[in-house]
Amino acid sequence: MLTTAGYLALPITSLPETLKIVSELDIAAVDLLILNPAWDAAPEILEALQNLQGPVKMIRIESGDRDASDIDAIRSEWIARVERELQWARSADDFS
Repeated sequence: MLTTAGYLALPITSLPETLKIVSELDIAAVDLLILNPAWDAAPEILEALQNLQGPVKMIRIESGDRDASDIDAIRSEWIARVERELQWARSADDFS
């Protein structure tokens, strides 16, 4: 969904994988982290990214947040939310 909207979306499954992807792709900073805080690896991934780059903008998702019957509405909502968060992150960068 994010890639079709023009974003580079990198699904990850572990801390080592996160660090490997960030290093291999020479990513200066993760603009937005979308994760389920109930996932066992979530705290260590967030902490590692914060240690690498400072504060990380994050959207928390949790199971059961929405009825998945209207996938188009969900997709539009997520893209709009991600765009708002990225716009906020970019404007915050302009002031630093």
